Amino acid sequence: MSLAPVVQATHAAPAEEVAPPPVYYVVGPPGMVNGLHRLLNQADIDDDDIRAEEFGGY
Repeated sequence: MSLAPVVQATHAAPAEEVAPPPVYYVVGPPGMVNGLHRLLNQADIDDDDIRAEEFGGY
């Protein structure tokens, strides 16, 4: 007998209690921001969950 269904039924949060996906904030020089944005996309993070702002000149 597998315990997985029992554990899931007694310990898993109901769908309405599951937290929304995180929002990622990326701020810095353009090269870093662009690189991190690509890295997050490669990790299957949706663009809607990424906030980015570039600060050049330092």
